[in-house]
Order: sequence, then C-alpha cells, then structure tokens
Amino acid sequence: MKNPGKNKAKKASIRLSVPLLIVLLVLFASVLIIYSTPVLTEEKRTSGNLSFTDSAGSLIYGAIEISMTGAPSGGRSNVNYINWSNAPNACIYFDALGTKNISINLRISEDSPNGRVSLEDYGATMPGSVDQSAPGIPVKYVELHSTGVSFANADVSIHYTNAELNEIDENSLVIYIYDGGAWTELPTRVDAAKNIVSAAVVTLSVFAISARASERIEIRDTRGMPVTSEVKTYDEARTLKKQEKTSTLSSANIPDWGELEVDAIKTKNVAVRLKVKAPSSGEIVLDNFGKNNPVTIPAPGNIIKYVDISAVNLSFEYAEIKIYYTDAELGGQDENRLVIYHYKNGAWSDLSTGVDAANNTLTASSDSLSIFAASMVGGFSQLKLAANRGAVFGPWTNYGNTDFDDEVFTIRAYALKLNSTNKPESGIDINFTIYSGNGILKATEIRTTDINGIANFSYNTRGQFTAETDPDFGVWRITAVQVSDANINATTYFRIDTPTNNDRSVCHTAPGTGSSMGRTCSSVT
Repeated sequence: MKNPGKNKAKKASIRLSVPLLIVLLVLFASVLIIYSTPVLTEEKRTSGNLSFTDSAGSLIYGAIEISMTGAPSGGRSNVNYINWSNAPNACIYFDALGTKNISINLRISEDSPNGRVSLEDYGATMPGSVDQSAPGIPVKYVELHSTGVSFANADVSIHYTNAELNEIDENSLVIYIYDGGAWTELPTRVDAAKNIVSAAVVTLSVFAISARASERIEIRDTRGMPVTSEVKTYDEARTLKKQEKTSTLSSANIPDWGELEVDAIKTKNVAVRLKVKAPSSGEIVLDNFGKNNPVTIPAPGNIIKYVDISAVNLSFEYAEIKIYYTDAELGGQDENRLVIYHYKNGAWSDLSTGVDAANNTLTASSDSLSIFAASMVGGFSQLKLAANRGAVFGPWTNYGNTDFDDEVFTIRAYALKLNSTNKPESGIDINFTIYSGNGILKATEIRTTDINGIANFSYNTRGQFTAETDPDFGVWRITAVQVSDANINATTYFRIDTPTNNDRSVCHTAPGTGSSMGRTCSSVT
C-alpha cells in the first residue's frame, strides 16, 4: 500500500526544485552574456553615403551589407552604392571578390557624406605607386584607397587562384602593406579551402600577398640600411627568370649555376653580376665612399672614388662589377685612363677595365669581392718609384773572416715626382716606408724631392736575418706617398733570399778565402 504522505512530500520537493533550477540557469546565462559577448560601451550614430570604384574611377558592382547595433543586417547584391542615416555603430561590408578579388569590411567612426572606396587587382604586376617589390615571393598585388570615409578599422580579404599560387605552400602566405615607403607584414588569416587571405588594418594602401622566403638575400649598405636595386635572375642558359626592384629577394629565384644581377647605379653608383654556384641566404653589400678611403692603404693613381661591392655567405664562381662616375668627379680628365683597382689581402691590384665613356661606367671581372677604387692613371700629377736592384744579398750568418761591403746589403729607392705637365717637381715631401717579406714595417722616413724632382731612400739589411728560415726573407716592399696628397703614391718590390753557394757577385774577402757552412767565398778583384 502506497504512503500518501510520502508522495505529497516528494511532489512538493519537485515543485521547489524546478523554479530553483530555472533561477540558476538564468544566472549562469547572464554570466555567459556578460563575459563572452563584447559589449559596446558607447553607441556611435553616423550617417553617410558610400560608392565603390576601380582605380580609374569607374563604378564596380558587388554585394553590400550594413550591420548596426540593435537591428538585423541588411544587404543587396549587384550594387555599387549605399547610404545610411543615424545608424548606431555601423559596419559596411562590400564584397567584390567576383570582380576584383577583394572584399572589405569598414567600421564607420564618423559621418561620411559622399565617401568613395577604390579597389584594384594588379595580379603579379607591381603597381606604379610603389618602388620596390614585396618581401618574399610575391603572388599578387592589390590596392585600396578611400576618400571622404571615416572608419576606425577595416578587414581586408584577398582572393588568389591556384595558377597565381604556382605550387607555393598556402600556409606560408602573408599579407604585406606598403606604408611610408616600406613593406610591413600583417597578422594574416589563411582560408586555404576558399583561396582567401585576410587581415585587419587601420589604413588603406597597396597590399601584397606574398610567400615567406625560407632563404633570403638582403641587399644593404655598410651601415646595414636596405639598398633598393634593380634585380634580375637568370638560369644557367642565361634565360631571364625574374626581374624586380627590391632590397631583398628569395634565393629560390636563382637556379644552381644561374646568374644574379644587382644594379644600384642610381643610389650607390655600383652594380654587380654573380655567377652563382648554389643559391643560399646571404647579403650583398653595396656602398659608395667617394674619395674617402675605407682601408689603410691608398689605391694607386689619382682616385675618382672608392666603393664597396661585397657578398656575404654567397658562393659564386666569378663576379662582374660596374662603377659609375660623374663628369664632375672626372674633373675634365681623360676617362680612357681610368682603371679599377681591387683591394685584396692588404694590397691593391689593377683589373683589366672596360671604359664605357658614353654611359660613364667602368667594368671589370674578379673572382672575389671587397673594396674597389676607380682611379686615373697617367696624364696627371704622379709619382714614380724604382729600386736600384731587384734582389739584395742577405746571409743569415757571418762568413768567418769574409768581409762583405755594406753596399751589398743595401737597397736604394728613388721617387720621381712629376706634375700634371709631366715636368719634375721639386720641394715635395715624400714619405718612404719599407716592409719585410712577412709584412713587418722596418723603417719610415720623409725625404724631399730635389731640383730634378727626385727623392731618395736607402735601407741597410745587414744583420736582419738570424736563421735560414727567418720570416723576413721573401719579397720586400717599398712605398712612397706624397705627404700633402696620399692619393699620389707608388710601390716597388725586391727580393731577399737565402744566399746560394759561390755567390761571387757580392763576396769580398780579406786576404785569403773564407768559407762557412760549406759555402765558399772566393776573392774578387
């Protein structure tokens, strides 16, 4: 038999539990609404009208939708114009993906009467309003601009085709904005299923879809600043692969044993072409120092300019360099006497130089890159230097009672100073320096040219050598530099080697003969 009292109590408990459960659900839902749904703290009502055109000003058609606080969204298709009045927190979305591969959503911030937004798709062609390609591997360029439209922010979406993608990994795609003369990467959303990339922006400009390059080659100057250059890449058969104006490029655009041309003639007065063994990330450094010498030793001749053409972490077989000079830098001198000098291993060497007088450019080939100089040789104020011999006697031990004249140990150098009319010039201070076979500075002296334009210098090497393997043996170097103009200089060389047996040409003896270490020194009369 059922207990009536117990059933009544159970029903009363259920009746109390249901309202309590409803109250708890309402409170929980309120918390979710408060913390999960953005709340507009201030209502902004605006009015305006807005049209959409291409870059030429022609109206373009698409779908327009307006959304606002407290009202359902509304939209129309195949339209190019919208107006609104007293709309709270209005957002206007224009979908031109079908015509321009672009859509934009604008959050209106102020009244915008007679506003206009232009949209243009340039494909892979860089628009004329920018002067350098986007970083990485550009897929396409678009341009958006507004006139008379006040907006707080916008969301831009760009559609790309599989053909434009050309097998590039979609997950590497990013949107770049061109602003203030430079490209900036934007946080990008990629919808690979729809071939659309999107980004939030606060201003409109030129945008690019580009793939991040895993290995880049940066073009910069010696201060680390980007150098925008005309860049071309070729395959091994010298078929043009890519051409762009940029300060960074992907090494993927350079085939193995292909060629890379970087032309910064307009900005740094230099250009370089490399035969690349294998592309990799690295740097190309291009700079123009004018007459300021960036190294300690001046280049020979009358300097027109010093430049830096260097490659960092790039493997190449050979390089062709170009240096541009102005008529003002030439100063009326004969440009056919211009020569490119290369600074390598602490010394300058001249390169076989081609002169293009019509375009004021010098060209030379080199197997390495570093500092180069364009210099005038001949037909100007110059310094000539010669030594009295090409070799000097240098024994590393005394020959018993053999007596050697000091003269056999002495090198003499003569510097002839000629003015621009090829006449000797007297009263000119010349700084002589002499370096041993291992590059050690042995002496430096200043001498003044005489009435014949000659300054002389001598150095006695007696007692310089203490062993047969003394590092001072080898090719010695004498330099002569005009004190008042270091660009006027000259260098000469001579050898000092371990003496050979029976070196009679330099051997004078006391009465009788002397011998040492198996070498015999006979009397010389």
